[in-house]
Amino acid sequence: MCECLRLFSEVKVCSSPIDLPVLGSLLYGSHAFLSLNHPTDYVWVRDIYGSILLKLAKRKKIMSFYDLNSSIAGQRNLLHKNEVVTRFAEMERFLGASYADVVRVHNSKLKSYFIQEYEERIPDISENIRIIPIPINLSRYRVKKSFKFEKPSLVYVGGTQRWQGLECLLESLSMLDMDDVNLTLYCKALPDHLQAMIREKRIGKKIRRNFVSHDALLDVLPCYDVFVMPRPSNLVTNVSTPIKLEEAMACGLPIVATNVGGVNEYARHKDNAYLVEPGSSKELAEGIMQVIQNPHLAKKMSQNARGIAEQRFDHRLIAKQVRDIIENTIDR
Repeated sequence: MCECLRLFSEVKVCSSPIDLPVLGSLLYGSHAFLSLNHPTDYVWVRDIYGSILLKLAKRKKIMSFYDLNSSIAGQRNLLHKNEVVTRFAEMERFLGASYADVVRVHNSKLKSYFIQEYEERIPDISENIRIIPIPINLSRYRVKKSFKFEKPSLVYVGGTQRWQGLECLLESLSMLDMDDVNLTLYCKALPDHLQAMIREKRIGKKIRRNFVSHDALLDVLPCYDVFVMPRPSNLVTNVSTPIKLEEAMACGLPIVATNVGGVNEYARHKDNAYLVEPGSSKELAEGIMQVIQNPHLAKKMSQNARGIAEQRFDHRLIAKQVRDIIENTIDR
């Protein structure tokens, strides 16, 4: 998003590389404070505390902006089971939604969820929500060209938390009746339970793990045959659209993914992706085989996926959308 906004000289972006509940807020607030005398027409403040600071200072043309990528409280519940952290996240989210001029979400599923959760306490919440996908610079993404699949290579990019669905992917790999298929996991070190599962299923020879910079990842992604996203159905996956899905589409990779809300907002079965029921290792394995054994289907999905990326995720198009939102909101 910051890359979009920096296309406009009249917009000052207040941002921070650290997105943590307390430290991130302090950094965002300090960026907002430094922008008080900045010679721009608009200030885009991602953090709600920074926007409060600027408005108290009576700075004109402030765009207070709250970015709700997913159900933050729900995600922390799933990951940490920490009541204190969850309560703080819920409070921060409510303040952000109440005070912000614009609440940004990535897809319609999250918009519906957010309206349903807050419409009684924040009457005008539906008017302030805008669907703005994660913008990406398509010029940085090489597009896949070959669909021969002689030695099928699968790729997964993401976290290793239980709610990401890696257990389902490993189970499906053990079901593939192919000796030369391999899976590369671009993730940090595998937790013990996944390592144990790999040993138990005797699939270690089919799996490689790597962790590279984002730029390096963009160079190698088009070399793989199938991008796999095995997300289960839960509060987070049903409302969040991961950037790795957009990036796989931008590379024109054939995608096999589970049919959850954050994915099927942009992925259509047998059109630009092959969708399977979440939690089913058998269906995931069958979906992978369908793509590997049908190069024409894979090529069609690849071309359509790239087309969706060009129509929906291009940072220049989203920049125009954001500029209209800024101007229309400031003038209200």
